Order: sequence, then structure tokens, then C-alpha cells
Amino acid sequence: MLPPAYEHLVHAANAAPDRPDALNHLQWFGLGAGMSREDLDFLWDRIIERDPWHPMSHQSRLQVLCQKWEGSHEEMFAFARQAAALARKGDPLLELVPRAHVERFIML
Repeated sequence: MLPPAYEHLVHAANAAPDRPDALNHLQWFGLGAGMSREDLDFLWDRIIERDPWHPMSHQSRLQVLCQKWEGSHEEMFAFARQAAALARKGDPLLELVPRAHVERFIML
């Protein structure tokens, strides 16, 4: 089911160059399709160029950085803590640290 989605997601990303939503879906697509970490990192760079605070993209990036996918616990926690440190009171990015702990617990 994933391969046909790629072309549509790329089209959507190109149609709205100021919005990160389609790129975020490409990030999820990449996890499911086994995209290389290098390609996932490239997508992340494009996402934060469009919106460095996009909450849904940060949540999917956290998944990319999980040990169970393409990263490590250390990398995942560093990402979550950095985002939370820069977030303002009430920002959805503050939930990344607890989410990272849940991901770590799942691996136990």
C-alpha cells in the first residue's frame, strides 16, 4: 500500500512549499517503507526549514530517532530534551520528553 502514496506525498509537498505537513507524512512513509536514515535526515532538514516548531513533525522525528527504528535512546532523548528546552510554556513540544520515556519503556 505504501509505494503509490510516495508520488502523491511528493506532489503535495511541492504544491505547498511553505507547509511541512506533506513532508511530515513523507517522514512517516519513510519509516514504513524502510527509507535510509540519510534520506530521513534530509526530510527532517526540509521540514524544519518550513516550520521549526511543527509539533506533529517533531513527534514523527522522535520515532525516527527511536532505537526501534533508525536511532538510539541517547539520540532520541537528546532530541526531545533540546526541543523541550526551547519550547515555551504550554507548547506541545514539551510532551516529547515523556514520549521518549514511553518509547524507552516499550523497549524494555
